[in-house]
Amino acid sequence: MKVPKHILIAEDEKFQRLKLRKACTTAFPTTRISTASNSLEAIQTASAENIDFCLLDFNLGDGTAKDLIPKLSIAIPDCPMIVTSASDTQDVVIESIRAGSADFIKKSDAFKPQKLANQVSDVLERIWLSQQERRKLDRRLQKIRSTASTDPLTGLLNRRGVDERLNGADRRTIDRRAQTAAICIDIDHFKQVNDRHGHKAGDVALGIVSRLLRRRALNRDILARWGGEEFLVIKPSTTYAEALLWCERLRRELSDTPISVDDESFFITASFGICCVPSTEFNASIFDRADRALYRAKELGRNRCSTWAFSNFLDFVKPGELSSLQAIEDVLSRYEKSLSDTQQEHLAPHSRAVGELADHIAKLLTLDDEARQRIKVAGRLHDIGKVAVPESVLAKPRSLTAAEYYAVMRHVRDGSDIAAERCDLPEVASLIEQHHDRFDQHGVRWLQEASVLPVADAICTMQTDRPYQQRRTNDEIVEEIVTEAGMQFSPAAVIAAVRAMDAC
Repeated sequence: MKVPKHILIAEDEKFQRLKLRKACTTAFPTTRISTASNSLEAIQTASAENIDFCLLDFNLGDGTAKDLIPKLSIAIPDCPMIVTSASDTQDVVIESIRAGSADFIKKSDAFKPQKLANQVSDVLERIWLSQQERRKLDRRLQKIRSTASTDPLTGLLNRRGVDERLNGADRRTIDRRAQTAAICIDIDHFKQVNDRHGHKAGDVALGIVSRLLRRRALNRDILARWGGEEFLVIKPSTTYAEALLWCERLRRELSDTPISVDDESFFITASFGICCVPSTEFNASIFDRADRALYRAKELGRNRCSTWAFSNFLDFVKPGELSSLQAIEDVLSRYEKSLSDTQQEHLAPHSRAVGELADHIAKLLTLDDEARQRIKVAGRLHDIGKVAVPESVLAKPRSLTAAEYYAVMRHVRDGSDIAAERCDLPEVASLIEQHHDRFDQHGVRWLQEASVLPVADAICTMQTDRPYQQRRTNDEIVEEIVTEAGMQFSPAAVIAAVRAMDAC
């Protein structure tokens, strides 16, 4: 028999209140009993005490049980209540049940301990059984929802699951004060995996990717199998630089992870598309941007990471449109509204200065006219990859984090890829790719043409005030590059650069 732990009796007549208390004490010797003489006392007691059962007289001095039950339900939710009255007319019983009473007992029966005990226990038993059924139903519904929103192979969310996370109670996962990154990932040549190794191998490959995602993800991240061999990752409170480095580390780990199926091992790679926006601007269109960046990575050879800003600039520029200095000026003039102040400084006055100085150095090195033209265009384009680096990183006055440093240095590869796709001059992409290389990486084998940009870029950078350093005097610059001759810079290029500075 189920027994309440603490009963509240609400009865306005003292004698009957004592009789009800005695009946409850006899029926439930271990149960604590509290009493109230009116509705206000009942509500105050219920709010202050840990009541788990109420026995209420229908007619109280300041109201009826019909009025009291809704108020008690607020103070003690889910607490069962029985109404008692000297009258057992149909109206009293119906009003009690409609108000929320679990049962009704005639007062003459309520004074009898055994009858009271049986009725209270029956109510508690019914409620317990109802709660058990509700829990079972809740578990079934949760399982159905989970099945409907989860990919059965990987255990990650599916499209429906992502929608529920973003639009349901978990929408608060997205911090509106921060940035949010959307990342699309696609396994390269997945059809070949299935064709060469079988569909079982394809399933294992999908499982490996999902396992690596879980290992590298934070608790707040949203992971999904977006369809086929494509995955989606939503990283709240994540900057562009953090998302880019996270993707690059995952890409490398995946490419180094062997996949074993039936005593056969093979490797896979994946391409990544990244879009990062302020969380206040986050919506479904961000997935399309990340997807476009992903397919740009596919177009450029796969097994690489591509960003929306990089992809968007390539879409803006026509093939061959970055092959002359005037054409470059026209393109950047049209794209100017999409650039931040620091990006404009890097891509306009700084890059022009680098191109001019590089041409002067090349002339002093007696390079031919075609080489000088390539060097001048490469100098003008050497920072073009910074179209993908946000202002918050480029203009940061303090030391860069590891992720921010990687994002800045990434402009070398992005710039080289932009030149390879949109500049018809041979070797320009290679010159841009090497413009942060060191002489002691290559030694005397380093082509003289490629050694010009590094020293020209360094000089022009030191001649300009930057958030992280003040401009230097020409004497300080000469001392710096001469010190680095044979290490960071080509000795021949340094000699020509000093002569070029003297001539200016």
